[in-house]
Amino acid sequence: MNTLYNLRNKHYLDIEELTNKLNKIYGTKYEVHQLWEWENHKKIPI
Repeated sequence: MNTLYNLRNKHYLDIEELTNKLNKIYGTKYEVHQLWEWENHKKIPI
């Protein structure tokens, strides 16, 4: 997802920091590998 990539670049976050931030804000339980797969178009988020 381009949105994840844009968020990471805008805020100078690595993928682990973005995962932690999303989990904290939205109460989700995403793992780093899931965001990486979505960002690189390997899988579609559920």
